[in-house]
Amino acid sequence: MEIRGLPNDCPKPNMGLSSICQEIFRLVEPVLQTENLELVDVEYKKEGKQWFLRIFIDKISGVTLSDCQSVSHQIEDLIEVENLINRKYIFEVSSPGLDRPLKKERDFLRNKARFT
Repeated sequence: MEIRGLPNDCPKPNMGLSSICQEIFRLVEPVLQTENLELVDVEYKKEGKQWFLRIFIDKISGVTLSDCQSVSHQIEDLIEVENLINRKYIFEVSSPGLDRPLKKERDFLRNKARFT
């Protein structure tokens, strides 16, 4: 099942987590657009005994710590109001980093002139 605009590595529907990724994506993308940021990826997964919700953001001039903090506060409030996740989790907002995977067509277009 492919969902338009949803990052490819969100859990598949049979894992029971896809709807959470879809809802997070739906909530987060408009917030990021107002901040001139791009939603690169959403991860919601268990690592060891802890659950993690990770939002990866980007912008042409590069993501700053201030961008991550601002977005984190806005998104965290939205997620709480919507009551999407009923278990304890660690929430992280970050840049995808230099070794980010190229998942969308615009990722390839933006990076086609760079050396690998």
